[in-house]
Amino acid sequence: MLPLLALAALAAQWPHARALPQPLAAPNVVVVILDDAGIDQLAAYGIPTAWGEAHARTPILDHLRARGVLFQRAWAAPLCSPSRAMLLTGRHGFRTGMLHLSETPGPCPPGTVPLGLTACCPVGDPQCAQEGQTPIPPHFPGGYALPEAEVTLAEALRDATFPQPTRYARGAFGKWHLAGALDDLCHPIRQGFELFQGHLRNNEGQAGHHFDWQRVDARESPEGCAATTSRWVGAWDAEIAALDARQWIDTVRADPEGRPFLAVVSLNPPHQPFQVPPQALVSPETWSELVLAGIAQEGLMVDGVVSCDPTVDQQTGSRAARLVFRATLEAVDALIGRVVLESPGQPELLDDTIVFVVGDNGTPDHVLSATQDPGAYGLHAAPFPPRHAKRSVYELGVRVPLIVAGRGVASAGTCEALVSVVDLWPTVLECCRAEVSALVPAAEIDGRSFRRRLTTPAGPLPGLDRGEVYTEVAARNGMRYETATDAWTPCAPGGTVKYERAILGADGFKYVRRVVGVEPGCSTLSWPCAAWPPEEVFQVFDGAGWVDPFEAASSCGTPAGDAAQAALRQILAARYFGG
Repeated sequence: MLPLLALAALAAQWPHARALPQPLAAPNVVVVILDDAGIDQLAAYGIPTAWGEAHARTPILDHLRARGVLFQRAWAAPLCSPSRAMLLTGRHGFRTGMLHLSETPGPCPPGTVPLGLTACCPVGDPQCAQEGQTPIPPHFPGGYALPEAEVTLAEALRDATFPQPTRYARGAFGKWHLAGALDDLCHPIRQGFELFQGHLRNNEGQAGHHFDWQRVDARESPEGCAATTSRWVGAWDAEIAALDARQWIDTVRADPEGRPFLAVVSLNPPHQPFQVPPQALVSPETWSELVLAGIAQEGLMVDGVVSCDPTVDQQTGSRAARLVFRATLEAVDALIGRVVLESPGQPELLDDTIVFVVGDNGTPDHVLSATQDPGAYGLHAAPFPPRHAKRSVYELGVRVPLIVAGRGVASAGTCEALVSVVDLWPTVLECCRAEVSALVPAAEIDGRSFRRRLTTPAGPLPGLDRGEVYTEVAARNGMRYETATDAWTPCAPGGTVKYERAILGADGFKYVRRVVGVEPGCSTLSWPCAAWPPEEVFQVFDGAGWVDPFEAASSCGTPAGDAAQAALRQILAARYFGG
């Protein structure tokens, strides 16, 4: 067992205060990934809550917002693994194959069709009923790993050329969720990091929750990688990840070599299971609400309900889950402060560091404030339409928090430009003055740098901003679009397909396309409610501001909506593969 005494043991390893070297020519970079915390959860985004409930108290994120730039229209994928792959590679899932969670199997071999997620049948025998026919496993039956051929942000900073000699230290902490197998402990190291401390998915292990989990410690070695695992019981996974990250950051900063660093810090909570976090990290006001609700017990699990279940009411059915989620976000906020602000004997980290705080997808449906009553939907306010949450390509599933602060970043800025998590790869590299054209052809990078928006968040910058932002999710991994053949491979011929994508134009119109039978996915997505329509179009905003920010009203059938749908469909075909 490693209870809270382990925290004290780790804290004792913090280095003694030492004089810092001269300011670095290359900035340090910290990327903090919020797990399942959508824009509806942060007061900084100004979205009114529902049912008299409060936003989480997030003084650290509010401080970073005051010291930096908040992006109002940042997009991610609607699931963890695809967004993390986009962030680390600057490439969409149709290039990397990461179109769903890493543990999801790949497509069926040619000549076969899916039988659920774990088996495939010969074409013409979808149930494998014919004599002598047996199910065969799909490609990557145990899960799909981000391919090692991809050039991650860590590898790019390791192998780039710089205006002056520069060697970036590279560490990843907390949740990884890009390895296909739970025993592939060295996957982060092979993807360019010198050190990984955390867990490969969502707290795999005997209990599989935030207070009983398996910690991986993997690091570069003369043999390539040395890795160990240990079971941690009683210590909150997010607190350990934050402590690991800050300990490593201060060790790097104290080294006389003066290397700049990249730290990717992904704190798993408030991702499910919804558990009461340590009281010391929660505001007294929110802890008092936990006491009144009878759930003020560290580690206690609570459940929420999906918004479209006709037998339940989210207002009451998810009340406890929303409260615990809020408390957990407050605790995560406190830990972000430990990572990027506090350090014994050291100046504030923001003086020579750029900090990116970004969400990986929207809030889970089980805690999103939603209602099935269309008359209760509010403009830019909760409660929201049902199932417009994580896992969907609606705004509440893909529009995510993005706050950037630190060295060279404007203070108290708000940016309305379209950006994506796929843009962090080129943005970080431009901030670091890293030349990577020899590593990856520019035509193979989907990201677009928004570095200039860090100094000029508002106003026109001709030719800089995106004309559209794109996202996607499929039911299986491993499908890649081959530019040379204009085809997806491998993928089963025929059979049912579930593949969902969305594109939002700079004029504010958004087109959603869901395809069954002709594009990749090779399976159907399970969902407790009725099927989504194959195509939708909405006007999310216009030149004057928000119009329908959470897709409460379709624009299908209107002249403007139909024209936007036709134009965005053409962009999909021209820039994001055919169809």
